[in-house]
Amino acid sequence: MLIIKKISANIKVKEQMDTFGFEYEFSDGLNIITGENSSGKSSILSCIYYNLGLEQLLGMSKNSILDKCITSDFIYRQTSYKVLESFIELVIENEKGEKATLYRDAICIDGSTGAFIKVTTDNLSKRYYLQAKNDHNDKHGFYHWLQEFIGIQLPRDKETGKNILYSQNLFSACLIEQTKGWSELFSQMPPFSMKGIKDIKSKLVEYLLDLECFYQDFEKDKLKN
Repeated sequence: MLIIKKISANIKVKEQMDTFGFEYEFSDGLNIITGENSSGKSSILSCIYYNLGLEQLLGMSKNSILDKCITSDFIYRQTSYKVLESFIELVIENEKGEKATLYRDAICIDGSTGAFIKVTTDNLSKRYYLQAKNDHNDKHGFYHWLQEFIGIQLPRDKETGKNILYSQNLFSACLIEQTKGWSELFSQMPPFSMKGIKDIKSKLVEYLLDLECFYQDFEKDKLKN
């Protein structure tokens, strides 16, 4: 189980001591975010997915999903500001009541990218890599840690050890995008996560419903190949 508790962004700008940003806490049950156009509703969702390492569901890079007020520049009270450094923090909780704070850079002064997510639990912090080889299976991979924290185990091929489904497949079932999401199931599933997997959307439904045919169909596909 994955429970979103809080999302925040911290933004430092050039030639200014004050920091900008936002912080939102979520209560148990249904949360509804309302506001006028361009008030930041989509930015909240984008930041959540970015800190879960799932920006591919909304776009292939942080610059395409995070608002420019986090990555580039913004205007506040008729004054323009250039972003110098920014980071996002996400607090999540599992069914055991354990909480973890996920810290990820958006813009760094030294030009480094958000290729790592720092996870803090019980005052202990550790960095995990993501969107690289074995990030789902290696103990230092973020998606491996996330699976263990929320208590799921994505299926793997018993012979090769390779994943049959990835986090990007699974979480596409949790997102209804505001334009394409109403016309097709799993519309935001990134293309790279579907390579080499036949009828991936059908298999995802079978996995979510814990149907035996999920593994049976996968073995049949292997025999045909």
